[in-house]
Amino acid sequence: MLDHSVVPDFTDVEAGALVFVDGPHHKQPLQQQLDERQRSALDAAGLRVVVFGEDPRQWDAVFAEYRWGDRPG
Repeated sequence: MLDHSVVPDFTDVEAGALVFVDGPHHKQPLQQQLDERQRSALDAAGLRVVVFGEDPRQWDAVFAEYRWGDRPG
């Protein structure tokens, strides 16, 4: 079992994906550092980390980056 203290907004178990929807508090420097550490550890554990920022106009680019249903790696 992984020892990561995170709560994703959504989880796709079959795809091994954790989805985060970041609100404005994720712009704070300390929160950005924490997010980076946690998400890097999740990525290193072989999980797909998908992050949507607070601006929905940028979400199309996030969707384009991932092929849903593919396993990471």
